[in-house]
Amino acid sequence: MRACRPVDPRAAENTLFSEWFKKTIGSEPSEAGFSGLAWDAVRVMGQAVKDNPKSLDDGTTWNTAIHSVTGFAGANATYNVTPDRVYGPSSSDVTLLQVSGGAWKIYNG
Repeated sequence: MRACRPVDPRAAENTLFSEWFKKTIGSEPSEAGFSGLAWDAVRVMGQAVKDNPKSLDDGTTWNTAIHSVTGFAGANATYNVTPDRVYGPSSSDVTLLQVSGGAWKIYNG
């Protein structure tokens, strides 16, 4: 998995994930693999519990807690979880970049 640029809000989480993966698995994480998404899912759940410690008491409280996670910068994306949006980022959240003349530019197709 390629590291994020340092200005990217996901850079710290991406580095944390990549270092954990290398230490635990013994190789670089694959860009095509799902390990980063699994990492993000666990970290989003952890954030929900951290923000709402009593959320593990019952399903209704947990549901409310997980739907209150907003702006969580994961290794792969920034997550805003709502009752209508439980799968994380959508295609409208994606910005494609390209390198042009040695600089990052937004890709417009």
